Amino acid sequence: QMIWCFFIGIGFGQIFDLDYFKIFGGKEIKRIVCGDDFHLSLDILKKHIKIGSGFSPQSEQIRFLFEIILEMEYDKQLLFFQFITGNSRLPVGGLAAIYPPLTVARRVADDQYINEDEPLPTVLTCTHYFKLPAYSTKEIMRNKLMIAIADGATNFSLSWIHFN
Repeated sequence: QMIWCFFIGIGFGQIFDLDYFKIFGGKEIKRIVCGDDFHLSLDILKKHIKIGSGFSPQSEQIRFLFEIILEMEYDKQLLFFQFITGNSRLPVGGLAAIYPPLTVARRVADDQYINEDEPLPTVLTCTHYFKLPAYSTKEIMRNKLMIAIADGATNFSLSWIHFN
């Protein structure tokens, strides 16, 4: 990450006179260029994640989700938020500064006969809208989240219209 920030800083220097940035310390420059490191707690998650349709703050799946996020290592948390926001870092101000706010809503299976434990979660990155199936166990949710996060980190699929 620091190497990435260094290269951004070099490009920055081609656009801006770096003498203006001498008033900032190294940590401040890193924060300006790379965003904040963040630290999560249950209180932060409850305060800054909006619960959308199909779930309530008391839903078992929301409890599972928050526990899983807090149990993740920092690099997995970054991938999780990248999956939802499309950005590899949270903005300055952390989770509280995401706009529109991150919303978790229930993903209803497309086919009423599909088992709720089968589909992966999906996301609308532009609106930070996370659609989470009502998984029956925390372990199933963890596994499905890890698959979605890994897939989202390496793939970005669009529907294309082909004209002949």
